Amino acid sequence: MKAMSSLFEGGDRQRLETKAKSVGVERHVVFTGLIPDAEKADHYRLVDAYVMPSKR
Repeated sequence: MKAMSSLFEGGDRQRLETKAKSVGVERHVVFTGLIPDAEKADHYRLVDAYVMPSKR
């Protein structure tokens, strides 16, 4: 399994870290925190899929 990177910093971080641990994927997830805009493209090039949450 390839690693997933979370490039945000926000109120859900603790909940998502706890969720990753509870489902056993914490070794495959990297919570990088806020990434400067100039570096985001480099991080996105490393992933196979990009997922954006929806409020629906």
